[in-house]
Amino acid sequence: MFIMPFFKLQVGMTIFEYLNKIKIEFACKLLMDNNLSLMYVGLDSGFNNQSHFNKQFKKII
Repeated sequence: MFIMPFFKLQVGMTIFEYLNKIKIEFACKLLMDNNLSLMYVGLDSGFNNQSHFNKQFKKII
């Protein structure tokens, strides 16, 4: 219970925001390969569905 506020104080974002940032950074590296589909990139980056991947990608990038 105490780790959430501590993490946000130290990093400046919630744990979930931080994890999504890491996932999107990984997705950007995958997108450099033109042979990969967006659906594959989203799933391989750890997102359960394309809609959530798109929303997080637009939010972060």
